[in-house]
Amino acid sequence: MRIVFLILLFLMLSAKQLISQQVAHNSQYMHNLIVYNPAMAGANSCGEIGLDIRKQWLGFPTSPFTQSGFIHGRIKNKHGLGLIIVNDKAGVAGSLGAELAYSFHPIAAKTKRLTLGLSLTVEQYTFVESGFKLREPADPIVSYGASSAIKPDIAFGFYYKANDFNVGLGVRQLLSSMLIMDNVYFLKRHYFLHMGFEKDVRKKFTIEPTLLIKGTESAKLSFDFNLKFKYNNNLVTGLSYRFQEGIVGIIGYDSGKFII
Repeated sequence: MRIVFLILLFLMLSAKQLISQQVAHNSQYMHNLIVYNPAMAGANSCGEIGLDIRKQWLGFPTSPFTQSGFIHGRIKNKHGLGLIIVNDKAGVAGSLGAELAYSFHPIAAKTKRLTLGLSLTVEQYTFVESGFKLREPADPIVSYGASSAIKPDIAFGFYYKANDFNVGLGVRQLLSSMLIMDNVYFLKRHYFLHMGFEKDVRKKFTIEPTLLIKGTESAKLSFDFNLKFKYNNNLVTGLSYRFQEGIVGIIGYDSGKFII
């Protein structure tokens, strides 16, 4: 099996982050959709290994900081397996989770593929009040203690690709578990609809627009649009835009075996 090594290292300046968004943002989603959709396990013709590091709000030491890594591939053309690890920290709150994903491919033709995915996640949530920086350290409201909780959860998704077009849907935190730490929280369901296509517009020149729509049960929809250009099948550039939040530039190199 040919392995694609995918390394995504980027820093992003963002305007805000929705409190209700319990699944970490990712502006380079088109390269690691398995983080959102378990049906992506083995969906591509080659195995993939990836690392993603994302830092928001440059210059703020407690700004959201996310690291994720994944490995997945196809088994005998009809099945896929994947492993995902995500570490996310925002101020005094953080989470560390491991996820095992499986996908079944009922349609596995050369130009068409349909995959159905299911994953099991175990995640540890932490809340460390000692991270607060207060003008009055003796404030009785803050205990300066630490609390944590471990919760299992499941995710489901589908993915369909026909020629140069693809579409998929991932649903995460299906159990909607109750999380008790310093207070009572509910892990709400998150929905991720993604689509895109690849088009040769000129000789040696390819355009790849993609769209990611994110929604939860208590927040407005969020839209991420990505436009990527590839020259000579290896030089990559483009832009990623999150509605009312920010723009990220993309530049990279695709050797055929790895992407930087």
